[in-house]
Amino acid sequence: MNYWIHSAVVLLAIQLVLLTNSTLVKLIGRETALEAQPENQVFARQQLLLEPFEQSGDVALTCGQFIASRGFDYEVHFVTTEDGYILKNYRLWSKYAKQALNGRLKPILLIHGLFYSASICPPDDRSNSLAFHLANKGYDVWLLNNRGTSYSRNHTKYDTRSDSKFWDFSFYEMGMYDLPATTEYIKKVTGYEKIVLLGYSRGTLQTFIKLSLDPSYSQNYDLVIMAAPIAYLGNTKGLVTLFPREAIFYRPLHILNRLSLPPRLATFDSILTVICSSPSNYQLCSNLMGLALGPDDGQLNFTRIPVYLSQIDKTSIKDLLHFLQTMNYDQARLYDYGMVENLVRYGKREPPRIPFENIPTDNLVLISGLNDYLSTPVGIEKLRHKLKGKPLVDHVITFPSWNHLDFTTAVDCYKYFVSVVDDILNTHLPSKFLVFIVFYVTIIHESYGLTDDEDFGSVAEKNPTLDEEKAFLQFAGKTDPDEVKTCGELIESRGFEYEVHYVTTEDGYILQNFRIINRYARESGKKLKPILLLHPLFGSCSVWMFNSPGGHIKPWINGHPPKDNSAELAFLLANLGFDVWIINVRGTSYSTNHTHLDPEFWNYSFYEIGIYDVTATVEYIKKETGFETIIVVGYSQGTIQLLIQMSAITGYDKNYDLVILITPIGFLGDKSGTVGAIPIPLFKLLFGSRNGPFPPVSGSVFAALDVLCRQPIVSPACVAILGGLLGLNPQQQNASRYGVYTGLLDRTSNKNLLHYLQFIETDHLCYFDHGEEKNYELYGSAEPPEFPFYKINPKKLVFISGLNDQLATPINLQNLRNHLCDRVDTDHVITDPYFNHADIVLAKEAFPYLNDVVSRLIEEKMIHDEL
Repeated sequence: MNYWIHSAVVLLAIQLVLLTNSTLVKLIGRETALEAQPENQVFARQQLLLEPFEQSGDVALTCGQFIASRGFDYEVHFVTTEDGYILKNYRLWSKYAKQALNGRLKPILLIHGLFYSASICPPDDRSNSLAFHLANKGYDVWLLNNRGTSYSRNHTKYDTRSDSKFWDFSFYEMGMYDLPATTEYIKKVTGYEKIVLLGYSRGTLQTFIKLSLDPSYSQNYDLVIMAAPIAYLGNTKGLVTLFPREAIFYRPLHILNRLSLPPRLATFDSILTVICSSPSNYQLCSNLMGLALGPDDGQLNFTRIPVYLSQIDKTSIKDLLHFLQTMNYDQARLYDYGMVENLVRYGKREPPRIPFENIPTDNLVLISGLNDYLSTPVGIEKLRHKLKGKPLVDHVITFPSWNHLDFTTAVDCYKYFVSVVDDILNTHLPSKFLVFIVFYVTIIHESYGLTDDEDFGSVAEKNPTLDEEKAFLQFAGKTDPDEVKTCGELIESRGFEYEVHYVTTEDGYILQNFRIINRYARESGKKLKPILLLHPLFGSCSVWMFNSPGGHIKPWINGHPPKDNSAELAFLLANLGFDVWIINVRGTSYSTNHTHLDPEFWNYSFYEIGIYDVTATVEYIKKETGFETIIVVGYSQGTIQLLIQMSAITGYDKNYDLVILITPIGFLGDKSGTVGAIPIPLFKLLFGSRNGPFPPVSGSVFAALDVLCRQPIVSPACVAILGGLLGLNPQQQNASRYGVYTGLLDRTSNKNLLHYLQFIETDHLCYFDHGEEKNYELYGSAEPPEFPFYKINPKKLVFISGLNDQLATPINLQNLRNHLCDRVDTDHVITDPYFNHADIVLAKEAFPYLNDVVSRLIEEKMIHDEL
C-alpha cells in the first residue's frame, strides 16, 4: 500500500509541475520523451511522468518509436475524412523487402480495438507482433489511428480542447468515414486496386458496419480478416456486465456524449503503469484484466503488463454509450438518441439495426477464441447464422483459455494467431507468396551482407548457414520451435547437455563434432560406452535428433537407465546410458574450416570422408574416452563411408565392437528405384563444371524450401517429391514437421555428387574416376579400382534395411551381401512393407521399427562381451 501511495504522490507532483510550466517538457526527462513530443504529446508527457520509476524501454513508446526500435522504416500519413477528421496513420515496411521488390509491397491495413491506437499493433517482439511479422514477410503495413485517439486529434473545423462537437462520434462514424478514407488513400498512394484488411475487436465492428451498409465496398479488399469479431454483445461476460445496459440507465448519460474517456490520459496511463509494474501487483493486475477480457494467465507475460497499460488511449463517451446500446439490443444498431430524436433522425422510435446479412462472405475471414468475454462463442455463432453465406475461412483458436487480449499480447501469439493469418494470406494470396520466395532465394545474401563462409567468430557452436536461415525466417516466420535449430540447441531443448569437439583430419579438414551429455548417466559413475553416429547425404548431426518434439532426458532410477521409446536415436541412446558422439563430415555447415585450403576446400567426395573424417573422429573418441573400441552406426552415406574405410584400411574394423549399417549402400545399379530417373549425363555436366558446394547458397535454398513446403497449395507436391525420391509412405510421415526437416537439410560438394553419379553408372563402389590419363597416374589402370568388400569382417556388421527403400533397394542390398566373404552378424529387414529410406529418421514409428532394434542389438552385444 505504501508503494501505491508513494507512486501516486510522485505522479501528482510531476503532473502539477508540468501543468504549471509546460516548457519543462522540452527541458527534462528521457531523450525518448523529447523525441516523442512532436509525434504524440500525450505519450511524451507520460514518458516524463514515468521517468522516476525506471520503467522498461518499451513503456509508453509512441508508435513511431516502437517501429524504429525494431529496425523498421516508417512514414506518417495524414488522412482527412469526409466529415473533416484528420487521422494520423502509420506505414511501416522492411527495407530489405522494399529494396528487393522495387517497392511493390502488397498493402495490408490493420485496425486497432477500443481504448487503444495503432501502437497496440506492434507491442511485442518481431515473432509475436503481427505488424512486424507482416512487414518481415514483405507486406506494406498500414496502421489506422481512429478519430479521438491521441494521434488523431485534429479536425478541419473543430478544436478538441474547446469544441465538444469534436467528440460527437462513435464506432459508426469510424466505419463509415475513417475506414473508407484510409482505404482510398492507401490505394491512391500505392497504386493497388485492392488491399488486405485486418480488423481487431472494435476494428471488426466498424468494418461490419461499412460492409453492411455498403456491401459493394468489399470489392476494395482481397481479404477481410476479422480477429475477435464483435457483432453481437448480448452474451458478454466479466466486468462489462456490471455496466447498466438498459435504456433507462444509459439514455440520461447522452448529455455527456461530447466528452471523452479516460480524462487526463497521460496521468491515467502512468498511474496504472506504475501500479502494475511492481511484481507484487502482477497477479492483481492480471486478475482485473482477466475479469474484463477473459482469464488467461498462461498466455500473459506479466513483465509486459506495464507496456500494455501504458498504451491505453482515448475514445468518446458516445462511442462507449453506443457499445452499451449494442449490448442492450444484442445487435448493432445506429446510435439511440432517445425516442424523440430517433423519430427526427430515423423516422422510428428505435434506431434501425445494422443489416449484417448484407456483408459479402466470399473474402471474409473470421478468427475467434473460446474464452473471449467480449467476442463470445455465442456471439460469433449468432453472426454466422445472420450471414447469408459461409465465410471464406472460419477459424476458431483451439487453445481453451484464449481471450480477447491474447490476439495482441499472448506469449504464444505467433503460434495461435499470427501463423494462422500467415497461412491464410499464403493460401489466398498465392502470387504474393511466390514473389516472396523468389525474392529470398535470389537476394537474401545481399540483404544481410552474408557469404556462405563468413566468419561469425569463435564460439562453442557456430553455424553461419543456420544463422542465415534464422535471418530468413525472421521474415517468413517459424511454425515449429525446432525449425533451424542448431544441433546444440536441439540437444539443450531436450534437457541434455553437450560438448563441441573440433577434430582435425590428416588432410587438414576441421570437423565440428558433438557429444551428448546425460547428467544422470554421468552421476551414476558408470563408464559409458562410446557410440558414433554418421549422418546421410544432405544431412548433419541434426538428423539423429529432429524426428519429433520428443526425446527428452529422463532421470535414472537407483543408478539404472530408464525405459525409453524416443523416436530420435541419439536421445534414446543417451538416455540408455551410452556416450553418444555425432560426426559432422567435411562440407556440412558445421565443418567448413581447413588448416590451409581455400579454393580446393570442396575437392572431396565420400572417399575422403570415409578415409579421413571417420578415421580421425574414431581415433579422437578413443583417445578422449580411453576405450580401445567403440560402436559405430552409419545411415545412408554414412554406410558408404564405413564400407570404404573398412575395405581400404585393412584391419581397421578391429576398432569397432559393432558396425551397424542402416540402409546400407554398397551398390546402386538397381534402376527400379530413384536412380533410374536421374538424368546422369546432364547432372555429370552440371556437377563436373566447377569445384564448389551444392547447393551454392544453402541457407537461402533450405529456408525457402522450409517456408514453401508449409503452404497448403505446395505441401502435397513436397510429399510427392519426397516419396518419389525415397519411397512413398504417408502413414509414417509427419507433415507438420516438414518445415523442420527441410530447414535442417545441409550441403555437400559437387565432386561428392559426381562420385555418386559414377557409382550409379558402374553399379560398383569404386575410387573416383578422374579420366583415363589421371587414373593411370593414380591407380595404374584406365578404370578406377573397386573397393574390396571381401576384406571386411562381416561378423562385425549389422544390416538394417527396408522393403520400400528406393536407394538401398532389396536388389542392391542382395548384391552387397553377395560380395562379402561371409554372412553378416545380423541382417534385419523392417517388416513394414512401406518403410522407406527417409523413414529411418522421419517415421512416426521409428522407435518400434528401428530404434528399439538398434538399442537391443547394442545391449545384446554389450552383454555378450561382458560374458
